Amino acid sequence: MEVARHSAFAFLDILGYGKIMVKEPMVVVELIQELLRSEKLNRIIQRDLDRYAQFSSSHNVISPKIEYLHFSDSLLIWLGSEPNSPSLFKESVQLLETVSYATSLIVASFMSAGIPMRGAIGLGDAYFSKTPLFFTGRELYITIKHERKQNWAGVALTPNAAKIIVPDGLRPFVLKYGIPVKMGKNNQLNYALNWVTPLAASKELEPPWEQMLEKSTNKEKLKIEETKKFFDYASSAIDGFPLYLSEAPLLALRDKFKKLSV
Repeated sequence: MEVARHSAFAFLDILGYGKIMVKEPMVVVELIQELLRSEKLNRIIQRDLDRYAQFSSSHNVISPKIEYLHFSDSLLIWLGSEPNSPSLFKESVQLLETVSYATSLIVASFMSAGIPMRGAIGLGDAYFSKTPLFFTGRELYITIKHERKQNWAGVALTPNAAKIIVPDGLRPFVLKYGIPVKMGKNNQLNYALNWVTPLAASKELEPPWEQMLEKSTNKEKLKIEETKKFFDYASSAIDGFPLYLSEAPLLALRDKFKKLSV
């Protein structure tokens, strides 16, 4: 079994995955993989991690690696503290900030393409293995439970993650916001991932609300309406962001997804 690492992680769920999979499953998988590669998001963030490790004053420093795992309708992103990682990347705040940055760009890409995502970001000791596929940990389990209780398309910070990152100052990746939850669920979620600002480079990148609402059930429409409220709030809440997304590739992917939804 893999050794448990102190890690920050995001668990994301693609909403409505079953509906689109029954039509063109291989096209859907290719589209999702293309979205994960779009904008070279992974490489940009990993490049910054590699540069930090390279210029670290410590000897035998290993660059920390952000890991991505897509399985069925879920996506898991994590960054663990390794024994030989730079000291900065053994700190909870930095682990959370890096995973929040990576997750905000991924979620922004999916939302702009018209594919709603819901998720949660957590922090704690966890086991991760790709071969064989296996992951577990108390805080990871809690993070998945918090993902499922939300009633929108968006990403919440778990209470454990929020108490670490928020006292350090609200980052451009996090906004204080009351997360909508399903009826009967206890709401302890008061901080949301800011996936909106990366889309600020162009009005055209705003999620295609009408496309997302088309053929939706009443429950699904409520989720999208709650998402639109957050989008409007976040659009005026924060000005700066380290990276903005480009229009052309995301609009092309949106057009591909729209054809699947017809």
